[in-house]
Amino acid sequence: MAILSGLLLLFLWGADGQPGADTPPGDPPAVTDAAGVSTDATPSGTTDSAGTSAEVAPAKQDPPPVEKDGALRHVRPPRLVVPLMPRERHDGFGFGSYGRVTFGTNRDGEPVYPVNIAAHGPRLEESTYVELDLYYKLRPMRGLRSKMVATLALNDSLFHYDGTWDSGLAVRNLYLEMTPVAIPGLSFWAGSRMYRGDDIYLLDYWPLDNLNTLGAGVWWDRQPLRGGIHVGINRVLGPYQYQEEAVNTVTVGESTIATLNRQRLIASAKLEYWKQVNDTLGFKVKGYGELHRLPQGTYNALGEPEERIDLPAEGGFVAGLQGGLWGFSPHSFVNVFARYASGIAAYGEFSQPLGLGWQPDLGRDYSAAGARDFVLAAVGNYVLPGRLGVQFGAYWRTFEDADGLDHDWDDGNELVVALRPMLFVPELVGRQIALAAEFSWQRTERAGLHPETDLPAHPSVWKISILPTWISGPDTYSRPAVRLFYTIALPNEDARLWYHQLDYRRTRSVEHFVGISAEWWFNSSTYQ
Repeated sequence: MAILSGLLLLFLWGADGQPGADTPPGDPPAVTDAAGVSTDATPSGTTDSAGTSAEVAPAKQDPPPVEKDGALRHVRPPRLVVPLMPRERHDGFGFGSYGRVTFGTNRDGEPVYPVNIAAHGPRLEESTYVELDLYYKLRPMRGLRSKMVATLALNDSLFHYDGTWDSGLAVRNLYLEMTPVAIPGLSFWAGSRMYRGDDIYLLDYWPLDNLNTLGAGVWWDRQPLRGGIHVGINRVLGPYQYQEEAVNTVTVGESTIATLNRQRLIASAKLEYWKQVNDTLGFKVKGYGELHRLPQGTYNALGEPEERIDLPAEGGFVAGLQGGLWGFSPHSFVNVFARYASGIAAYGEFSQPLGLGWQPDLGRDYSAAGARDFVLAAVGNYVLPGRLGVQFGAYWRTFEDADGLDHDWDDGNELVVALRPMLFVPELVGRQIALAAEFSWQRTERAGLHPETDLPAHPSVWKISILPTWISGPDTYSRPAVRLFYTIALPNEDARLWYHQLDYRRTRSVEHFVGISAEWWFNSSTYQ
């Protein structure tokens, strides 16, 4: 007990390690302002509205403290000082998250669902989703920094909603990053990760570079250049890349073997030049490319030996450009994108052609070489500080599969435009409330006739939302935020053909939703 008391005494003796700890008793302590500048707490004067310095009578000094007798007469109790902003940590454990929780109803008591006919429609009605970002930074040896990242994602299977003790779980990041201190700007990573660029927030869409990859890469970030190269693989579970069969063997009887097991190789490169023109204005130009390779294999169409199809080796590429401008107003930016993909790359890293024995989506030789995909996109954000914020997002996409048909329902184009203005009126509703609305329009055109009606179709959807928002800052991207939303969706007659004949939504020309959405993100940018 005496030893513990002695250790506690030593702790109290040296605990005050904050600025001003050596100030003798009775002297005014130093005060730190919001900018971190140390000032004297004793007032010496004030300045009037004209800027003239006016003398102020010195403050009445407290009487000097009475010194106590004994060995502890100079010991003062420790002070707890909480910094206004957390310090950047170069090692140790870290946590971040992106998440949203959405719930609501329509006039018939049904849950909220997205009324979209495009691949990337407005995200306002998106379901609940959360990412839990865990990472640990350390310096395993002198001259080397490392970071381990693990990101778990959960879908909208909420026990409190459906009563099912189950959740959909996915590993979105699991990789190691190594950074040599001797080469500033250089880092190496290996593992499974999201490998992304800039997105269109209103549409939850990455129009240029958005890979989910298991691989390794090198990253460089040294002004004015930023970029990297990477090589990765995937093997999507599906008949185009993986297939199993039950066979009988002499030794173990019935067994399951893989008869199609081909991995896709994806290599990517990106290079960005960026420049800060002045204190606020800056711009960037970025080039991006991918190469895709898939080995040959054998597909069993109907489970019989005579139905085996030889699939050729596949290839494809992606080429794209991006231009960006920021700083023309606080928290404001504009990005524009152009992206072209061909062959197997036109389908994306997770999508697979459907023309294996039952749908004409591939060429006559079962090749995807003829597929094409082209995207033009733009995103912007403008903020008039304290008064107005406007988010904008749009893209136009055209896709052509590999079957070579001129009039094909699988081919076509789509256009999506979304605008979200946010008005801040602190005099009426305070600084934390934004009066927001969202307007969107989407349209798709197909090169063939509708499979059900054998007629041309021109589907489109208008959506208008009113969403007063409780937001934690003056920017449209400030988070956390809680929204109360009312949405009216207006799909035209052709758009309702997207639903099955027995789907009750097919008869609704107007849909009303009301609900609440909470969204947050912090420390979650662990991918480039």
